[in-house]
Amino acid sequence: MKKITLLFFCAFNFYLQGFEQPVTTWPVDEKVDYIFNLLDLAREQGYLGEDISQLEHALQAAAYAQFLRPNDIEFIVAALLHDIGHLLPRGDNQMGPFGKKDHEIIGANFLRECGFSERVAQLVQAHVDAKRYLRYKNQKYALSHGSEQSLIAQGGPMSEQEAETFEAADFFEDKIAIRRCEEHAKEKDKEVADLSAYRNMVLELLDKSA
Repeated sequence: MKKITLLFFCAFNFYLQGFEQPVTTWPVDEKVDYIFNLLDLAREQGYLGEDISQLEHALQAAAYAQFLRPNDIEFIVAALLHDIGHLLPRGDNQMGPFGKKDHEIIGANFLRECGFSERVAQLVQAHVDAKRYLRYKNQKYALSHGSEQSLIAQGGPMSEQEAETFEAADFFEDKIAIRRCEEHAKEKDKEVADLSAYRNMVLELLDKSA
């Protein structure tokens, strides 16, 4: 009940025009509580046409990120939060059963407001474009059914010009690596670290920016 009450309170803040305490002014512990309540409630939310929950997907992505780069906290947290835009009470443009269109932008902007680094925000924002890029580079690039269907709504494969721009942007290799983490995050009943394992990482990143 306490978690749901806090989630409702924080979500209500997003809807109030001119609210005197926007996200940018929340204390760090309140930002962290809000993020982890969103993720905790996502254990009851299905993941976009796949046979796992949103929370399972986030935790599996973070676990693979930690396997790839155990000392890169920003990379691990970006993997954990890459789909947070689906969970936020912002935006209502749905892609049918495949979630919220532009969720990557919604999520990245929220993380910027919270005070995460631009690198974290860009890795989150680019995970859809990374999928579009990889399909441009390889028409046989394998996607799950849900990802295949959402790709259509997300613009399909990149054009040559889009791909060149994407390759030239900051954090290109990191963005592709985050997409690889997402690919390894769709397995039913996979045992990975619990959500609590990442709280101190998020807290550390936000403490740095406070």
